[in-house]
Amino acid sequence: MADPFTFLVWFVVVDSVFVSVIIWRRWRDLPEEQVVPLAKRGIIGALVAFGLFGSILIATRVDHVGEVAALRESSVVFAALIGGLILGEKVGVLGAGLTGLIGFGAVVMEVGDGA
Repeated sequence: MADPFTFLVWFVVVDSVFVSVIIWRRWRDLPEEQVVPLAKRGIIGALVAFGLFGSILIATRVDHVGEVAALRESSVVFAALIGGLILGEKVGVLGAGLTGLIGFGAVVMEVGDGA
């Protein structure tokens, strides 16, 4: 891929068409006082996602793709921790075990690189 940002911009442009239609269909009957807070969170989330996805694309050009992929998948670990500890979501034994396995895989990738 010659320019990761070309891909990122086209991805966002094409995706925004479909997402806009879905949002309009779901939100058209909501009162304005419910739509505005949802829209604000959606815009913030979209900007964060754009920045994070762009940083992953840059990282794949700068360093080894395997390490970048392991780091990207470790976000699942942080999401599970935030969900369980801060948001009070229930994480079962299977979910905790699989999340731990992802974290362990990221550690193995990092330790294995130094050998």
